[in-house]
This record gives sequence, C-alpha cells and structure tokens, in this order.
Amino acid sequence: MTLMIDRSVLFHPNQFPDLESWKILEQDANSLALSDIDVSRIQFIPILLQGDEAGISGEENLIRLKQLGYIRLDTQILWTIWRNQSILPKLWKQSPQGNCGPIYFEGTILAGPGGHRCVFFLYCLSGHWAWDISYLTSTCVLGCESAVLIPV
Repeated sequence: MTLMIDRSVLFHPNQFPDLESWKILEQDANSLALSDIDVSRIQFIPILLQGDEAGISGEENLIRLKQLGYIRLDTQILWTIWRNQSILPKLWKQSPQGNCGPIYFEGTILAGPGGHRCVFFLYCLSGHWAWDISYLTSTCVLGCESAVLIPV
C-alpha cells in the first residue's frame, strides 16, 4: 500500500494547543524528500544497543541511526499514517493483545518550552493507536523501535 505524503501543508507543532510554543529543530532531509511511501518498506529498527547495554538515551540512539544512514521518518509521515490507520499492517500490532511500541519517528526533532529535544512516537494499546512525545534524554530500552526506511 502506497501512502501519498501531502507536503503542501507542512507540519508545525503549533497546530496542537498543547504544543503552541514548541519548534522544529531539525529534520531528516531524505525523509522530507518523500512524496509517497510504500508502507511495506517501513522498517522498525530496535533500539541500537551495543554490547551489554540495557538502555541508551534517545540522543545516543539518534546518533547511531544517523551513522548507519537510515532514512528516519518525519512527523509529516507519522500524521499521514495516523490519518490512514486502517491500512496499517496487522503485523504492526505485534502482541496477541494488540500492543506495541513505542515506535519513534526521529526524522523530526522538536524543542519544547524548556529547550528539551523531543520526538513523536506511536504506540498501540489493546488494539488502539495513540501518539505521544518522548524527550531524547529519556532512556530507550528493548521494545523501543525507530520507524525508518533503508536506502536502496
């Protein structure tokens, strides 16, 4: 299934009442260049732990994703997926209870009112999708994943 990404209406956090004072700090240029996306090509990359690490910060995971050259999906793609949940593969709801996540969309880095760097994420609880925001200072552990495309 191919989703069209409407880049004519750019995402901005001030579209949400609770995020009025937030701003975009950086975006993945390769993700922003996408005008459509084949949902079957989206990969969920587990948090990039090394050695005996039990967890790493979101900032460290972001550094490792960049080093590996993944296309980190941006917030405009997240909102396109959000508005088209019916086309999402059932595989995205991984557990028999229909739970999964968090799935981070690190192609858009935001700054909250205190200057903290954040990203949006999706999760599924009891078969229902929801979204939230995570500070990149937070610890990511097993079970956390990043939504990416692998360059061809």
